[in-house]
Amino acid sequence: MKNNKITGIILIILVAFACILNFLPRANYAYPLHVDEYVHFQYANHLSNNAPEYFGGDKITLENGFHVLLATLNSFGITYLIIFRFLPILFTVILCLCVFVTTRRIFNAESGLFAVLFIALLNSTPAIIGPMFLVPLTIGMILISIGAYFLDINSKLFVFVLASLLIIHPPSALAYFIIINIFFVKERKNFVKNISYEALAFLIALPLYIPTFMQKGAESVNNLNFTSIIPPLFIPRFLGYFAILVIGIGIYYSSMKKRYDLIYYVLSFLFLVLLFYKLDIEFFVPYARTLMYLFLIFSILFGYGSYKLSSIGKNKNIKIAIALALIVIFVLTALPSKIDSTRYVYQVMNDRDFKAFNFIKDNTAKEAIVISEPWKANALTPFAERLVYSRIVQGPNEFYENRNKEIKKFFDDGCVDLEFLKENNISVVYGNCTNSKLKEVYDNVFTVNR
Repeated sequence: MKNNKITGIILIILVAFACILNFLPRANYAYPLHVDEYVHFQYANHLSNNAPEYFGGDKITLENGFHVLLATLNSFGITYLIIFRFLPILFTVILCLCVFVTTRRIFNAESGLFAVLFIALLNSTPAIIGPMFLVPLTIGMILISIGAYFLDINSKLFVFVLASLLIIHPPSALAYFIIINIFFVKERKNFVKNISYEALAFLIALPLYIPTFMQKGAESVNNLNFTSIIPPLFIPRFLGYFAILVIGIGIYYSSMKKRYDLIYYVLSFLFLVLLFYKLDIEFFVPYARTLMYLFLIFSILFGYGSYKLSSIGKNKNIKIAIALALIVIFVLTALPSKIDSTRYVYQVMNDRDFKAFNFIKDNTAKEAIVISEPWKANALTPFAERLVYSRIVQGPNEFYENRNKEIKKFFDDGCVDLEFLKENNISVVYGNCTNSKLKEVYDNVFTVNR
């Protein structure tokens, strides 16, 4: 009982530590931190308040389950500003607890505590995302970790985990699909029966995919084809050489314990990473997301490796001293990088923009099309609830890149090209303009005189 109490206290401290680190970039900034967050914001707002999407229409997304979750919270009266600022902290808590429970099941509670420390110090960056951001990947990591627990206890609840992932974040579902089948092949029992359970999960999620299949037919598969926008990442430098050493020790002792499934998970995800490194191939599971799934498995192995190192001591006091030494070394080597990573976020908008967007929302026609600096446009639609002419989109897109060049020229010329506005049915301009023929109705908000 005493050991359980101590374990609980340490777990609370580690979870609080993780929450503080992940909240750092939001402490003095009230708005979303990433373009992806704004994109999910406008999809959810479209569901909850019938607000328009960036370019109009009713675009089908395969992450609709995530947007329904956000929209549901908003329908209970929680503003999107509150959701995007504080929900990542709740998800951080849940992720840490799930990793602890799963690692404790596979190995022991001590390993689970070290695994949570790894998660707490895991960098989140704009390139590879991570639990610092409110994105479907975070829920994906949570469900994959608890899904691994269900597999280990031979629970059929893994079916609902897979179905949920298919509805919320298909790349995470495909990563978990890999884990499921590696586990069943390794176990060598009821493989055909378990395949039927997996098919059931796909049937549960199928209604979400039917509209996409009907709209795009065979081209639907292209929704899972990704164009990378980040360079290859050198994993040892990203995680730290000390962490890699401990993970390597964890892999060794896992093999001694015959937990080959964990090793196969690592090899599978490393294979997908190497496909990108060597052949620039990214399909089904995007490279940047694969890294996070790999790191999730690494957390379990880091936990076990740390436990085995601390077990070298012959008595309790020596074991505690080694464990503390491991914690200190890991924190000293990983904390500076973690804190540094919290500084590199996208502060797309500020208070001035927020006030202007609310003015546009309250004082312009709902069907108005707004032109603004493409970076700001990512935040304009979620808050102003108006269409935009163009924005900085995720990944290469020649059409919108050309439009963004047009926008740059328009503002560089002082907004004098009124014909350009009329040709594209643009009625509101947000930005710095010196054209007296435009009417300034609010700070940097102009309307076009027809």
